[in-house]
Amino acid sequence: MKSEPDGVYVGIQFAQANDGLKIEEIAPKSPAEKAGLKAGDIIVGVNGRDLRDTLSFMPLLKTLKIGDVVAFKARRGEEYREFKVTMGRRHRRRPRATSPRPKPTTATECEAGACNRRRSPAELKKAG
Repeated sequence: MKSEPDGVYVGIQFAQANDGLKIEEIAPKSPAEKAGLKAGDIIVGVNGRDLRDTLSFMPLLKTLKIGDVVAFKARRGEEYREFKVTMGRRHRRRPRATSPRPKPTTATECEAGACNRRRSPAELKKAG
């Protein structure tokens, strides 16, 4: 599940279940893990509201702020439990490192100033 780049972070990957959102995976050290949620739990409510799918969860997620404490109601096996999850900060992804520019390979590219190597005396004399 994705939220806005600067939105809150829960650390849960969901799958649809018949009666809620099944937790497929929880990120290590995430707010969800710290609150005690586990893979296999089925989220059926948030802050007293029924929750049955991501369409009802995403608008709710957008109203939350970093540091808000949210009550998640989950079914674990046959038992229903409430978990207090403190919304975290979504970390911005670092830009990927770009590969270095390829070095020019032809004399024309070097003469155009794209070559960053030192020219030999013969090349300098030839270039004029």
